[in-house]
This record gives sequence, C-alpha cells and structure tokens, in this order.
Amino acid sequence: MCPPCRNGCTLSKILHLLETSGPGARTTTKQYRPTIKWSQLLELSQQLTFLARAEQQHESLLIAESLWDIKRAKLIAHPDLPLTDGAQFKRALARRRAGEPLAYILGHWPFYADVYATSPAALAPRNDTECLVERTLVDTRSRLKLLEIGTGCGVLALSIAKQRPDWHITATDTSLAALHLARQNARRLGLRVALRRGDLFAAIRPATRYDIILSNPPYVAAGEYLARPYLRHEPRQALLSGADGLHHIRLILRQARAYLGPGGRLILEHGSRQGLAVARLARRYGYVRQFIIYDGAGQRRGLEARTH
Repeated sequence: MCPPCRNGCTLSKILHLLETSGPGARTTTKQYRPTIKWSQLLELSQQLTFLARAEQQHESLLIAESLWDIKRAKLIAHPDLPLTDGAQFKRALARRRAGEPLAYILGHWPFYADVYATSPAALAPRNDTECLVERTLVDTRSRLKLLEIGTGCGVLALSIAKQRPDWHITATDTSLAALHLARQNARRLGLRVALRRGDLFAAIRPATRYDIILSNPPYVAAGEYLARPYLRHEPRQALLSGADGLHHIRLILRQARAYLGPGGRLILEHGSRQGLAVARLARRYGYVRQFIIYDGAGQRRGLEARTH
C-alpha cells in the first residue's frame, strides 16, 4: 500500500478509479463517463521504478499529451484537471513498465528537427544518434551522393535530406516493414530519398560511388542482448551483431571501400565502449584517417573513416 496522496487517495483507490473509467465501465442512459484527476494518474508513474522521479513525470506527461491532446503546460498548471478513460493511461504505463520503448507507445518520436512515425517494425530512434547527422552536415558541398545502410524508419537519411535538399540520398534496409515506415515519414515530411531493399550493399550497383556512406548498424553483442531483456521489444536484426557486437561493422568497413569515391567519408555509429576496437578494425581495412564522433552526453559514439 502506498502512502495517501494529498487528496487522501491511495494507489489502490487510483487503480479502482482506472478500472471503472475504462471502456468497459457501466454508463447511465446519459452516457456519463467517469473522470479521474491528472494528479491521481501522475501518482501511478512511480511504478516506473527504473526511472528517476523527474523522468517518471516527464514520460507520464508525454503519454498524457499523446492520449488527450493536452499541452503539458496545462497539465502541470492544473493537477486537478479531470480526465476520462484513465484505463488507457494505465495500459500505456504497463507497456512502459515492461520495458517497451516510449517511442512505440506514443507512435512517434522527435529526432533532430522533426517528429517521425515509429513502430516495432524499426529500431526506436535514439537522440544519441543525432551526432551522426551533425557530423555528416559538416560537409557543405553541393549535390553530393550519400548512401545510408540500415535506414530503419528513416530518421538519419531524412534529417540530412531536409538540410541538404540538393544531395542525392539513397537508403537501404533488409526489412520491407521498416522501408514502408521510412516511406511514410518521407511522404509526410515532403522529402525525397531513394529507398531500396537489400542487406548492406546488396541493393547497390557495384560501379556506384558515393561521397558519404552512413550507417547506424547493429552493434549489440549476443551476451549483452540476453542480459538486457527490454531490448527484445525492438527488431532483433537491428540490434544483434554476433558474439562481440562487431560483425556488421566489420562487414561495412570491408565492403564500403569499393563504394566510396575519392576523398569519400564513411560515418558509423558504435557502442560507447567499442570505440578503440572499431578504430583498430578501420586501420586494418585501410582507413588511414579517422575522426572520433561524440554524442551529446560526451560519450564516444561513432567514427568517421577515410581512405585518403
């Protein structure tokens, strides 16, 4: 039993209110819909024990905004605001408690300068990955050719396409469902990216050369994947990469050289503890110039490698 809140309502009472406010609750002939105060729903966010209290409240506000189309400023200013269908909030909270990414629960997620549709068909976007966009956009030349390997819902390719509309951008993925999601995002944002299905470079003609090859490949080791059960909510093929987590990075480093034009740049994301291993691999495959990429938290998150 949790301690009473300031309105004298315990967690058990809140849960009861949620059950009675769901779609299966009895209604009168006037179709009365029971309500519950926002402050009472917010109490339930304490169930997200893997988050700090501030994060619990932040995620609860995001869920509430999505469910009821109410701005967070209004929810913060009016804790006693009455809301209907509290059971819907409870179900969303239960999914989050089970480890499902918030991006899937909401069905959308902000990345760089836009908001993207999301689903379990593709990896949930991480804000850490925005550093790859920033590194790519250091290049201000016109009409460059860029290839993204493993686009997922398209956040990298589309973020760059918006900032560099004259670039020729191609993005590939092995998953038809992921490509469908990327295509939806491209249409909604009015951006042009050529989307192709294929594993790594399989969808690219051998004679094609690119100025930039970009990828956020799978880089989770098998043991780490098993030790982090919440990862199972996301596509396995977008995360798992062999015993050491470097299988796909090895393949990309080895194959990308054949598709890079003179002075071409290969930009890869990797795990925060994989930087030295990836740098060694890059040297082994002939990339003589390397630049470390740091994410917003100051963690080593990626590598830019060049052959000249």
